[in-house]
Amino acid sequence: MKKIIFTILLGTSLFAEYQVGDTISDEHLQSILPVCYGGDDFRLSSLEGKFIWIEFSASWWTSCKYFTSSVGECSSCTEDNSGIADAIHHYWEGNEDFTTFLVLDDLNQPYDCVEWGNFGEDNIPLIVSGDEFPITNDWFGFDNYPWNVLINPDMEIVSMQNTNPSIWSMAEAVGDALGE
Repeated sequence: MKKIIFTILLGTSLFAEYQVGDTISDEHLQSILPVCYGGDDFRLSSLEGKFIWIEFSASWWTSCKYFTSSVGECSSCTEDNSGIADAIHHYWEGNEDFTTFLVLDDLNQPYDCVEWGNFGEDNIPLIVSGDEFPITNDWFGFDNYPWNVLINPDMEIVSMQNTNPSIWSMAEAVGDALGE
């Protein structure tokens, strides 16, 4: 019986699929996330005390490119066609209680991390390599794109959206969470 309980506990910590209301596990908070654009590798625990918005995208899905893109037209961009990440970053730029990063999967199909990052402003957003670290599938169980997740300062998931978000829907979700 003890072996069965241990196996179940081990399996749930290794293969967590988070939902709204769940708190990020200590194990995941201590995992090193490999940054491939815009900064250095980091632990999610280094962001405790902040609201964190994570966008999940794939290099092959061109609509996701508009997360960072400041060129072209898209329905999810701001009026001046700046990308969502750029707009979100600038909107809460002075708020030390908020940060954002992108998890990019399927690199080099066709874009690599640097190419993707260069679609937007320099070093916005910080890009984590989903190919090097399986946060997309192992932590959240996502099998399609895009996804965005909002985590509160206590590391509790407060929002998960499986849409190509508009700047307005994200601004509302983040603003509500920040109490603005």
